[in-house]
Amino acid sequence: MENKILEVTNLPSTSITTSGTNAFTHNLYSTPELLRAVIKDDCIELIYKRQYMVSTGYGLPMPEVYKDIYSRFGGDVRREIGTYVPAQTETYVFDSDLS
Repeated sequence: MENKILEVTNLPSTSITTSGTNAFTHNLYSTPELLRAVIKDDCIELIYKRQYMVSTGYGLPMPEVYKDIYSRFGGDVRREIGTYVPAQTETYVFDSDLS
C-alpha cells in the first residue's frame, strides 16, 4: 500500500479554560496546528506544530513540532518530538504573473 499524505491547514490560537474550582488557567501553547496526516500500512502519523506563547525577551521562541503515531493494530500511541526547520528560500508572486 502506498503512503497517503493529507495536507491540512488550520489557524493556531490560544485557549483559556476553567478548572473545577472555576479559576481560569491559560494554556501557554497555541492550539496545535495539524500540518500533515500520513496513512501507512501499520500506523497513522499526525504531524503538528505549536508555538510557545510566552516571550523570552527576544521575541517568541521557535515553534515546536511533534507527531503522534497511532498503531493501526495494537492500539498504541506514541509521540515523537521534532526540530522545526524554517523555510530556506523565499519566493515572490506578482499579480502580472497570475494572468
